[in-house]
Amino acid sequence: LKNVTLYAVDTWRGNADEPDMKAMIDAANGDIYPEFIRNINRCGVADYIVPMRMTSVEAAKQFKDGELAFVFIDAGHSYEDVTADLNAWYPKVKGGSTIAGHDIARASVRKAVDDFTKKIGKRFRAWNECWILDGCHA
Repeated sequence: LKNVTLYAVDTWRGNADEPDMKAMIDAANGDIYPEFIRNINRCGVADYIVPMRMTSVEAAKQFKDGELAFVFIDAGHSYEDVTADLNAWYPKVKGGSTIAGHDIARASVRKAVDDFTKKIGKRFRAWNECWILDGCHA
């Protein structure tokens, strides 16, 4: 088994801009963090996961540039949120590694990823609901 640490970044309080998510959070009395902990314990992966209860951009500040082998973004979906996440996390991945994210079918996400990858002179690929940018900093 490889020595792997997965940093799970979330506020676990949902996003008021997304009604379906807000309903789930409200049903859990405003906080799904206890459910997350129960799930990782039940699945036997708690030893590999470090929860970071903060926003995505705040979490990125906790890592050195070039420190991470892979980053997957699934945070805010507005153009501004996705752009801020890309600017915060892209420097954190090692040369030749991958950064990816979810919800590429959303127009705001696609535009932010398109604009960012054009700015850095790269192309992303889409797979199902995800976007993938391989060969970072190469």
